[in-house]
Amino acid sequence: MNFKYTHAIVSRIPKSICSIGQPQIDIYRAKKEFEQYVKLLRKIGLDVIELAAEETLPYSAFTGDIGIGVNGMAFLYNSKISQAKEKQNIKNIISKELNMEVYEILDEDAFIDANDVLFTGREFFIGITANTNEKGAKIFANTFPDYSCSLINFKEKNSNICLKYYVNCLINEDILIYINIKGNSILKQMEMKASYKYKILILPLDLINCLYINGSFMCSNDKEEDLKLIEEKLGFKQDLVDLTELSKLHGNLSRLVLLIGKQKIVK
Repeated sequence: MNFKYTHAIVSRIPKSICSIGQPQIDIYRAKKEFEQYVKLLRKIGLDVIELAAEETLPYSAFTGDIGIGVNGMAFLYNSKISQAKEKQNIKNIISKELNMEVYEILDEDAFIDANDVLFTGREFFIGITANTNEKGAKIFANTFPDYSCSLINFKEKNSNICLKYYVNCLINEDILIYINIKGNSILKQMEMKASYKYKILILPLDLINCLYINGSFMCSNDKEEDLKLIEEKLGFKQDLVDLTELSKLHGNLSRLVLLIGKQKIVK
Protein backbone atom coordinates (compact mmCIF):
# COMPACT_ATOMS: atom_id res chain seq x y z
CA MET A 1 0.00 0.00 0.00
CA ASN A 2 1.37 3.42 -0.96
CA PHE A 3 1.77 6.09 1.67
CA LYS A 4 -0.87 8.82 1.54
CA TYR A 5 -1.25 12.11 3.37
CA THR A 6 -4.70 12.55 4.89
CA HIS A 7 -4.57 15.84 6.82
CA ALA A 8 -2.91 19.24 6.68
CA ILE A 9 -2.52 21.71 9.54
CA VAL A 10 -2.10 25.35 8.56
CA SER A 11 -2.23 28.62 10.46
CA ARG A 12 -3.44 31.91 9.04
CA ILE A 13 -0.94 34.69 8.47
CA PRO A 14 -0.63 37.11 11.42
CA LYS A 15 0.18 40.75 10.80
CA SER A 16 3.09 40.30 13.20
CA ILE A 17 4.87 38.17 10.56
CA CYS A 18 6.10 41.50 9.20
CA SER A 19 8.31 41.83 12.28
CA ILE A 20 10.40 38.79 11.34
CA GLY A 21 12.82 40.81 9.25
CA GLN A 22 13.63 42.40 5.94
CA PRO A 23 12.41 42.86 3.31
CA GLN A 24 8.99 44.11 4.31
CA ILE A 25 6.04 42.36 2.72
CA ASP A 26 2.56 43.35 1.57
CA ILE A 27 0.56 41.66 4.33
CA TYR A 28 -2.72 41.87 2.41
CA ARG A 29 -1.20 40.10 -0.58
CA ALA A 30 0.54 37.56 1.67
CA LYS A 31 -2.80 36.61 3.21
CA LYS A 32 -4.34 36.20 -0.24
CA GLU A 33 -1.46 33.94 -1.27
CA PHE A 34 -2.04 31.82 1.81
CA GLU A 35 -5.80 31.57 1.14
CA GLN A 36 -5.19 30.31 -2.40
CA TYR A 37 -2.67 27.78 -1.12
CA VAL A 38 -5.16 26.42 1.42
CA LYS A 39 -7.83 26.13 -1.29
CA LEU A 40 -5.45 24.03 -3.35
CA LEU A 41 -4.67 21.74 -0.40
CA ARG A 42 -8.39 21.12 0.00
CA LYS A 43 -8.83 20.65 -3.75
CA ILE A 44 -6.36 17.77 -3.82
CA GLY A 45 -8.31 15.98 -1.11
CA LEU A 46 -6.62 16.80 2.19
CA ASP A 47 -8.65 17.35 5.35
CA VAL A 48 -7.33 20.82 6.23
CA ILE A 49 -7.31 22.06 9.82
CA GLU A 50 -6.95 25.84 9.66
CA LEU A 51 -5.88 27.69 12.80
CA ALA A 52 -6.64 31.32 13.57
CA ALA A 53 -3.84 33.86 13.20
CA GLU A 54 -1.72 34.20 16.35
CA GLU A 55 -0.56 37.82 16.53
CA THR A 56 1.71 37.11 19.50
CA LEU A 57 3.48 34.39 17.49
CA PRO A 58 4.96 35.85 14.29
CA TYR A 59 6.33 32.44 13.20
CA SER A 60 3.04 30.61 13.79
CA ALA A 61 2.18 30.41 10.06
CA PHE A 62 5.15 28.08 9.52
CA THR A 63 3.42 24.94 10.79
CA GLY A 64 5.67 22.76 8.63
CA ASP A 65 8.56 23.72 10.92
CA ILE A 66 6.78 22.14 13.89
CA GLY A 67 6.48 18.49 12.98
CA ILE A 68 5.41 15.65 10.71
CA GLY A 69 2.77 12.93 10.89
CA VAL A 70 3.57 9.53 9.39
CA ASN A 71 2.04 6.10 9.83
CA GLY A 72 -0.48 7.21 12.42
CA MET A 73 2.13 8.92 14.65
CA ALA A 74 3.28 12.51 14.92
CA PHE A 75 6.73 13.81 15.78
CA LEU A 76 7.42 17.38 16.89
CA TYR A 77 10.83 18.73 15.90
CA ASN A 78 13.20 20.44 18.29
CA SER A 79 14.85 23.23 16.34
CA LYS A 80 17.22 25.83 17.71
CA ILE A 81 14.53 28.47 17.22
CA SER A 82 12.17 28.21 20.18
CA GLN A 83 8.56 27.56 19.15
CA ALA A 84 7.22 26.21 22.44
CA LYS A 85 3.77 27.84 22.24
CA GLU A 86 3.30 26.85 18.59
CA LYS A 87 4.32 23.26 19.39
CA GLN A 88 1.85 23.06 22.26
CA ASN A 89 -1.00 24.29 20.04
CA ILE A 90 -0.16 21.73 17.36
CA LYS A 91 0.26 18.96 19.93
CA ASN A 92 -3.22 19.60 21.32
CA ILE A 93 -4.79 19.45 17.88
CA ILE A 94 -3.04 16.26 16.82
CA SER A 95 -3.66 14.40 20.07
CA LYS A 96 -7.22 15.58 20.73
CA GLU A 97 -8.77 16.19 17.31
CA LEU A 98 -6.91 13.54 15.33
CA ASN A 99 -6.47 11.13 18.24
CA MET A 100 -2.85 10.38 17.32
CA GLU A 101 0.19 9.68 19.46
CA VAL A 102 2.57 12.64 19.61
CA TYR A 103 6.28 12.24 20.27
CA GLU A 104 8.65 15.01 21.34
CA ILE A 105 12.34 15.45 22.10
CA LEU A 106 12.90 16.06 25.80
CA ASP A 107 16.70 16.15 25.66
CA GLU A 108 17.74 19.80 25.48
CA ASP A 109 20.95 18.86 23.67
CA ALA A 110 19.15 17.00 20.86
CA PHE A 111 18.14 19.07 17.84
CA ILE A 112 16.34 18.26 14.62
CA ASP A 113 15.15 20.81 12.09
CA ALA A 114 12.24 20.26 9.69
CA ASN A 115 14.32 21.29 6.70
CA ASP A 116 16.77 18.46 7.38
CA VAL A 117 14.13 15.71 7.28
CA LEU A 118 13.21 14.18 3.93
CA PHE A 119 10.50 11.51 3.72
CA THR A 120 10.21 9.57 0.48
CA GLY A 121 7.12 7.55 1.38
CA ARG A 122 9.40 4.55 1.92
CA GLU A 123 12.15 5.83 4.21
CA PHE A 124 13.68 8.89 5.86
CA PHE A 125 16.89 10.78 5.17
CA ILE A 126 18.12 13.21 7.83
CA GLY A 127 20.79 15.82 7.21
CA ILE A 128 23.35 16.32 9.98
CA THR A 129 23.89 20.06 9.74
CA ALA A 130 24.35 23.14 11.90
CA ASN A 131 20.69 22.82 12.95
CA THR A 132 20.34 19.03 13.31
CA ASN A 133 22.64 16.77 15.31
CA GLU A 134 23.03 13.01 15.54
CA LYS A 135 21.39 12.86 18.95
CA GLY A 136 18.21 14.43 17.59
CA ALA A 137 18.29 12.30 14.43
CA LYS A 138 18.61 9.07 16.41
CA ILE A 139 15.64 9.97 18.61
CA PHE A 140 13.63 10.63 15.45
CA ALA A 141 14.71 7.28 13.95
CA ASN A 142 13.67 5.41 17.10
CA THR A 143 10.23 7.00 16.86
CA PHE A 144 9.61 5.47 13.45
CA PRO A 145 11.16 1.97 13.68
CA ASP A 146 9.11 0.72 10.70
CA TYR A 147 11.04 3.02 8.37
CA SER A 148 14.71 3.04 7.47
CA CYS A 149 16.35 6.29 8.57
CA SER A 150 19.70 7.27 7.03
CA LEU A 151 21.90 10.10 8.29
CA ILE A 152 23.47 12.34 5.65
CA ASN A 153 26.56 14.16 6.89
CA PHE A 154 27.34 17.68 5.73
CA LYS A 155 31.01 18.60 5.52
CA GLU A 156 30.21 22.28 5.94
CA LYS A 157 28.08 23.10 8.98
CA ASN A 158 26.61 26.33 7.58
CA SER A 159 23.46 27.45 9.41
CA ASN A 160 21.83 28.42 6.10
CA ILE A 161 22.34 25.03 4.47
CA CYS A 162 19.94 22.15 5.01
CA LEU A 163 19.16 18.83 3.33
CA LYS A 164 16.07 20.17 1.56
CA TYR A 165 18.15 22.94 0.03
CA TYR A 166 19.69 20.28 -2.20
CA VAL A 167 17.15 17.50 -2.52
CA ASN A 168 13.42 16.78 -2.54
CA CYS A 169 11.33 13.82 -3.59
CA LEU A 170 8.15 12.70 -5.30
CA ILE A 171 6.57 10.43 -2.70
CA ASN A 172 5.55 6.97 -4.01
CA GLU A 173 7.13 7.76 -7.40
CA ASP A 174 10.66 6.86 -6.26
CA ILE A 175 12.07 10.04 -7.78
CA LEU A 176 14.61 12.21 -6.00
CA ILE A 177 14.87 15.80 -7.22
CA TYR A 178 18.36 17.17 -6.90
CA ILE A 179 20.40 20.28 -7.62
CA ASN A 180 23.46 19.48 -9.69
CA ILE A 181 26.35 20.84 -7.62
CA LYS A 182 29.78 19.64 -8.67
CA GLY A 183 31.69 17.80 -6.00
CA ASN A 184 28.77 17.61 -3.57
CA SER A 185 28.71 14.34 -1.64
CA ILE A 186 25.10 14.48 -0.49
CA LEU A 187 23.59 12.60 -3.41
CA LYS A 188 26.33 9.95 -3.28
CA GLN A 189 25.62 9.35 0.40
CA MET A 190 21.90 9.04 -0.24
CA GLU A 191 22.35 6.58 -3.10
CA MET A 192 24.74 4.49 -1.01
CA LYS A 193 22.54 4.41 2.10
CA ALA A 194 19.09 4.22 0.47
CA SER A 195 16.99 1.12 0.95
CA TYR A 196 15.37 1.62 -2.46
CA LYS A 197 16.57 2.48 -5.93
CA TYR A 198 15.55 6.02 -6.88
CA LYS A 199 15.51 7.78 -10.20
CA ILE A 200 17.48 11.04 -10.01
CA LEU A 201 15.98 14.12 -11.62
CA ILE A 202 18.12 17.26 -11.90
CA LEU A 203 16.15 20.50 -11.67
CA PRO A 204 17.03 24.20 -11.15
CA LEU A 205 17.34 25.60 -7.63
CA ASP A 206 14.06 27.53 -8.00
CA LEU A 207 12.14 24.25 -8.28
CA ILE A 208 13.70 22.33 -5.42
CA ASN A 209 11.06 23.37 -2.89
CA CYS A 210 8.09 21.77 -4.54
CA LEU A 211 5.46 19.51 -3.01
CA TYR A 212 4.14 16.24 -4.38
CA ILE A 213 1.08 15.24 -2.38
CA ASN A 214 -0.96 12.17 -3.26
CA GLY A 215 -0.22 12.49 -6.96
CA SER A 216 -0.50 16.29 -7.19
CA PHE A 217 2.62 18.32 -7.96
CA MET A 218 2.80 21.89 -6.67
CA CYS A 219 5.46 24.52 -7.17
CA SER A 220 5.70 28.28 -6.69
CA ASN A 221 7.95 28.98 -9.67
CA ASP A 222 6.50 31.06 -12.50
CA LYS A 223 9.39 30.88 -14.97
CA GLU A 224 7.94 29.48 -18.17
CA GLU A 225 11.12 27.63 -19.12
CA ASP A 226 11.25 25.87 -15.76
CA LEU A 227 7.60 24.84 -15.96
CA LYS A 228 8.16 23.35 -19.40
CA LEU A 229 11.13 21.46 -18.00
CA ILE A 230 8.91 19.87 -15.36
CA GLU A 231 6.36 18.77 -17.94
CA GLU A 232 9.07 17.32 -20.16
CA LYS A 233 10.90 15.42 -17.43
CA LEU A 234 7.97 14.32 -15.27
CA GLY A 235 5.25 14.00 -17.86
CA PHE A 236 2.58 15.86 -15.94
CA LYS A 237 1.49 19.41 -15.30
CA GLN A 238 1.71 21.22 -12.00
CA ASP A 239 -0.42 23.44 -9.85
CA LEU A 240 1.18 26.85 -9.46
CA VAL A 241 1.11 28.58 -6.10
CA ASP A 242 1.89 32.28 -5.95
CA LEU A 243 4.06 32.91 -2.88
CA THR A 244 5.67 36.13 -4.05
CA GLU A 245 5.30 37.89 -0.71
CA LEU A 246 5.67 34.95 1.67
CA SER A 247 8.79 33.72 -0.11
CA LYS A 248 10.53 36.96 0.91
CA LEU A 249 10.43 35.55 4.45
CA HIS A 250 11.42 32.07 3.26
CA GLY A 251 7.77 31.06 3.48
CA ASN A 252 7.97 28.21 0.99
CA LEU A 253 5.44 25.48 0.28
CA SER A 254 6.68 22.94 2.82
CA ARG A 255 7.04 25.42 5.69
CA LEU A 256 3.43 26.61 5.40
CA VAL A 257 1.81 23.23 6.02
CA LEU A 258 2.21 20.39 8.49
CA LEU A 259 1.35 17.24 6.55
CA ILE A 260 -0.04 14.17 8.29
CA GLY A 261 -0.59 10.61 7.17
CA LYS A 262 -3.01 9.32 9.78
CA GLN A 263 -3.48 5.88 8.28
CA LYS A 264 -1.34 3.15 9.81
CA ILE A 265 0.50 1.18 7.14
CA VAL A 266 1.66 -2.31 8.09
CA LYS A 267 5.03 -2.96 6.49
